[in-house]
Amino acid sequence: MKDGVIYTHPATKRILHGITRAKVMELAAKENIQVKEEEFSLDFLREADEVFITGTSVEVMPIHTLDDKELPEAHPITDKLVTAYENLYKVKI
Repeated sequence: MKDGVIYTHPATKRILHGITRAKVMELAAKENIQVKEEEFSLDFLREADEVFITGTSVEVMPIHTLDDKELPEAHPITDKLVTAYENLYKVKI
């Protein structure tokens, strides 16, 4: 995430076009968070405002360190996506 935009590599041979990833991109659109599917460098990632990963077992998980470098501690957009994702699957009683 940089300047309020989520960056993700295009779903090619480098990453899986997973269900969780697709759902998070859909949720981002509903929250008016722009998503750009384009390649980026490791240096770009190191300078990101927020970093998170998605996956079946972790759902949406903020990343706090990269190559032993502390990343920004605040994750307001990631937190919003975590909540939106959790709300999809909450059992309503």
